[in-house]
Amino acid sequence: MIKWTLALLLIACQQLVFSQTQEIDSLLQKLSAARPDTNKVIVLRRLAATVDEYDPAKAIAYGREGIALGRELGYLKGVAGCYLNIGMIYVQLSKFDSAIVYCDSAILVSEEAGDPKRIALAYINRADLYTQIRQFEKAHLDCRNALEYARASDDPDRIGRVYMQSGVIYFYQEQYEKALEYYNTSLEYFGDVGYSGVAAAVMANIAEVFVSQGKYQEALKESERAIVLADSLQLLYYLTSFYGNHGEIYMHLKDHANAEKYYKLALELAVSTENISDIALNRNRLGLLYMDMRDPERAIPVLQSGFELTNRSHFALERQQLAQSLSEAYAATGKYDLAHKYLRISSDLRDSLHTSETNRDILLLQTEFDLADKERRIDLLNANDEIQRNRIRQQQLILYFASGLIILVIIVLLLTINRRRIKQELHELSLRNSIALDLHDDVGGSLSSIRMLADIAAAHQTPADLLQRISVNAAETIERMSDIIWMINPRYDDLESLVHRLERFMTDLKGADMRTSIEVAKGLSANMRMQERKELLLIVKEAIHNAIKYAGGGSLHVVFSARGKDLVVEVTDTGIGFDLQQTERGHGLDSMQARAKGIGAGLQVISSPGAGTKIILRIPDVAEIS
Repeated sequence: MIKWTLALLLIACQQLVFSQTQEIDSLLQKLSAARPDTNKVIVLRRLAATVDEYDPAKAIAYGREGIALGRELGYLKGVAGCYLNIGMIYVQLSKFDSAIVYCDSAILVSEEAGDPKRIALAYINRADLYTQIRQFEKAHLDCRNALEYARASDDPDRIGRVYMQSGVIYFYQEQYEKALEYYNTSLEYFGDVGYSGVAAAVMANIAEVFVSQGKYQEALKESERAIVLADSLQLLYYLTSFYGNHGEIYMHLKDHANAEKYYKLALELAVSTENISDIALNRNRLGLLYMDMRDPERAIPVLQSGFELTNRSHFALERQQLAQSLSEAYAATGKYDLAHKYLRISSDLRDSLHTSETNRDILLLQTEFDLADKERRIDLLNANDEIQRNRIRQQQLILYFASGLIILVIIVLLLTINRRRIKQELHELSLRNSIALDLHDDVGGSLSSIRMLADIAAAHQTPADLLQRISVNAAETIERMSDIIWMINPRYDDLESLVHRLERFMTDLKGADMRTSIEVAKGLSANMRMQERKELLLIVKEAIHNAIKYAGGGSLHVVFSARGKDLVVEVTDTGIGFDLQQTERGHGLDSMQARAKGIGAGLQVISSPGAGTKIILRIPDVAEIS
């Protein structure tokens, strides 16, 4: 997979700095000597953009100080810049709701300042943010607004950046021809002001589009253009990335000689700039190249050198990839003990990265939900205002009388319906108590006797297989009957009882080589009907059973949470997973889907080979948080 640098090359305020430590020291010296004027605001804004990679909290503090001083001085351009930089820091921290708030503030302040170039930049930044959280329609809308202000500023560079961002959006939407159209238009505008590093990034993005389309010769031409431009401008960071990507294209073409050449060029530049991430990336690329050339002995020292560099958590992804490659290389040379060692390291790191990615996805979903909720609230407020205005116009007495009569009829109907419902619920409770008592005393006692007799017979060496089957069947029948008793007993209507039931089921599992756990969100409760409670129990038990049977070990985690008023249950295992496209009926997936559909719930199965399995059940309008 080619490591392109789309997001890093989009926004002017996200400039790439090659000697950040020196720049930070210089800015701090300027800050200590600065007076409370607009220059100090500029220094604080630049510190917020530079320190973010090393200390996000301190970078945010610098940005907020710049906002306060800029407000005091009436320096709105500086205030808008600080808002933008803080918003980008929150994007890096995956706090997308906060990022949107600061981007919105940057747009408002920029409009207040009346600077079209600054307004266009603010809209581009927010479009980039919406692109990252997959809100493509909003991203396109921001690009249209940005283009309007960029044209008003008559700045070809700013217009070119808008078209570039639009190309990025279309690329993420896999509309490749549209992406090419907008990328090429952006290059026309960049050409009017002299090609820059951003133009080189566009050329690299065009190459990426061609790679995605399988047009590798066209990709080579565009990648070569990006390299020539970056080299003429001595943009070493860009060149490191471009050389490596150029080598990846040659790998697609199985041209090992040229792939090795460009990987080594990328590695040399990464070493010269002391960029550990790029050093690790390109050593891994070289190692995989040698593996593809069936020369694992040559690959091992290259991979080992990169692995030893990535000894900090900041480089977890690079370390995981190198560990995986080392495991394959050692296995190819017959050194299986070392292969197993690095495979275990890779697996542990992959689990950690998967957890981080899952958390990020959850944050994205939550942000999307929050945005939709805010929009619904705005619509509701607007609707309420309209209703209020209509009520004021209704002045005729006959309308009031008719409204009162309708309300009276509704109240009577509701009281009647409520009375019948309460009577029905009392009858149902009585019936459930009676059935639970009968099942427990009669059927449960009989089945327990059957199992006891079967166990005694097995102890006296009568036909062992038959008696063992009797014992197992009786035990399973008792368990099912116990589930039925539990389902219809009103004492267990609460979520806590359901969780205890599942904990007992997981504890009673025998021979399961898995670590299991259950987690319930603080203050969570659920108001479920008997049918919902029943299907929820059976679906989760089926999911746990499948994980024990098919996952091949690992860990199993059950999580109860709420999204609004919906109860969400996630059953996650870190086992071997399976291919959803190739799996036919089985694993109980059809029965689980049918049970979920029967109670109006949603069921989602996420799995792929080697990545474990996650089953997400979402029951609407039953969750409560105290």
